Amino acid sequence: MRVTRKMMNSNSVFNINNNKSTLDKLNTQMASQKKYTNPSDDPITAVRSLRFRSNLSEVSQYLDRNTTDAVSWTESTASAIDTAKELMRSLKAEYTSAANGTNEVKDKKIYYENMVHLVNEYFDVGNTASEDRYLFTGFRTNHTLTFTAEDFEKREDAKSGGKFAYVDIEEYFEASDIENYEFTARKGKDGSQGSSGITGDEITNVKTTDLANVANETDVINVDNAYRMRLSYRNIDDAEYTIEIKKTDGTTGYLSIKENITKDYAISQDDLKGSAAVCYLNIDTGNLIFNKAAQTQLSNAFSEGSKISIKYNKQNWEVGDAKPEYYFNCVDMGLDGVAGAGKITYEDHQQSMNYHVGDSQSIKVNTNASDVFILDARRDLEEIRSFMEAMENAQSKVDKINEMKADTNTYQGEDQEKLDYLLAAAEKELNYASERVDELLSRGMTKAGEYFDKVNLAATDIGTASKRLELIKNRLTADKTTVNTQTSQNENVDLSTLAVDVNEASLLYSAALQVTGKISQQSLVNYI
Repeated sequence: MRVTRKMMNSNSVFNINNNKSTLDKLNTQMASQKKYTNPSDDPITAVRSLRFRSNLSEVSQYLDRNTTDAVSWTESTASAIDTAKELMRSLKAEYTSAANGTNEVKDKKIYYENMVHLVNEYFDVGNTASEDRYLFTGFRTNHTLTFTAEDFEKREDAKSGGKFAYVDIEEYFEASDIENYEFTARKGKDGSQGSSGITGDEITNVKTTDLANVANETDVINVDNAYRMRLSYRNIDDAEYTIEIKKTDGTTGYLSIKENITKDYAISQDDLKGSAAVCYLNIDTGNLIFNKAAQTQLSNAFSEGSKISIKYNKQNWEVGDAKPEYYFNCVDMGLDGVAGAGKITYEDHQQSMNYHVGDSQSIKVNTNASDVFILDARRDLEEIRSFMEAMENAQSKVDKINEMKADTNTYQGEDQEKLDYLLAAAEKELNYASERVDELLSRGMTKAGEYFDKVNLAATDIGTASKRLELIKNRLTADKTTVNTQTSQNENVDLSTLAVDVNEASLLYSAALQVTGKISQQSLVNYI
C-alpha cells in the first residue's frame, strides 16, 4: 500500500494528540489526586466509590451521631443513678443510727428530718436532664418525674384550678405486699371505742374530769390486729373502689371495699372477726386494711397466679410527689377536668428508648423511673411520721401531767390521784408510740438496704449499656477507618506512581514531537 506524506502527517498528529491526551489525563489526576473526573472515565471504580461512600455515610451516622448521643445519655444517667445510690446509702445509715434504742424523742425527730431531706433529694435526682431532656421519664422527655411548682402554675394558667386530676391509677400487688397490721383504738370504761389515747382537755380540766368515762392505763391503748396492703400514694379521693382479681382462666373476681375511712379506729371490730372477707380503705393513709378471711382469699389468689390490682383516683398532689404515669397505667383528666375531654392514657409506663448503632443492632439507653426511684421510700417515712407525731403528742402529755403533779399547791389530794391515773395512761400511750417508731425504724433499715440494692442493680444495668456502647464505638471507629482506607485506595491515585507515569508520558510526548519533526523535514525533493 502506498503511504503518502499526507497520511504520515495525519498519523503523526493523531499520535501526538493521544500523547497529549494521556499527559493531560495524568496532569488532571496529579492536580485532583483522583483516578477519574467523570464516572464514565472509569465506571467500575465509580460504582465501587458509590458503595464505599454509602457505607461510610451509614458508619458515620452510627458513630458520630447515634452512638455519641447514646453515650452522652448513658453517662448522664449513670452519674444520676450513682447520686441516687449514695443517697440510699446515706438513708440506710440514718435508719441504722435512728434505730438505736437509746435515742430520745428529740433525737429520733432529728434523724427523721434528715431522712426526709435525703428522700426529697433522692426524688429530685429523678428530674435530672441532659440537653433539655429528662432522663427517667421515658418518651416524655420534656416532662419532669415529680410535680414542680411550675407544673401547678401551668395548670393555673389553663384555668383548671391548678390541680392535676388522675383517675384509674392501676396499681398491682404481689403476695409480699400483704403485711400484718396493728392499729390502736381508745376504749373507755363503758366499752365505747374512740380516738387513741387520753385527750388534752381531760388533762387540762383534770379537776372536773370524770374518770368513769376515761380509759385507764390498761384500756387506753387497745391494739387490734388485721392485715393490710399499702397503696403507693396517700390522700386519695373518696370514691367507690374494688380490688380486682384477674384469674388465670380469664375470669375476674372482686373484693369489695366495705367502707372508706380516715381513722383506723373507725373499723368495726365485729366485722374483722367475722367469717366473711371484709376490707376497709383508709383514704388518708392509703392503707387497704382487711381481716383474716380476706387475707386467705387474696393469698389463695396469689398462689393460683392471679393478678390483683385496684384502680383509684387522686387529685390532692403536692410539689415533690412522683407523677403516677411513670409507675402505673392511669389517666390524666386534662386541663378542664371533664371526663373524656383532652385526657391522656398512659398504656405503658415501662418505655424503652433504643438507639440504632449498627445494621439490625440497637441498644436501650434509658432507665425507667420505677427501676430507680422507689415510691415506698417516701411512704415508709410518711408512716413513721404519723407515729412520730403520736409519740411527740404523748410525750407532751406526759410532760404536762408531770408539770401539773409538781404543782402541789394547785393539785392536791383527789386531783393528784387523777393525775396519777392519767399519767399511767399517757406513759402507756408514749411507750406504744415509741415502740412503733422503733419498730418502723428497724424495718426501714432493712428496706433501705433493699432500695439500695435495687438502685445498685439499675446502676449495673446502665454501666453494662455504657460498656457495650464503648465496645460498639471502638468497632465503629475501626469500621470507619477501614471504609475510609478502602475509599481512598479506590478513588485516590498513588502520587509516587503517578509522578513516574507523568515523567514517562512527558518523555514520550517529547520523543513523538522530535520524531515527527524529523519525518516532516524529509520529502521526495530531498532525493531528486
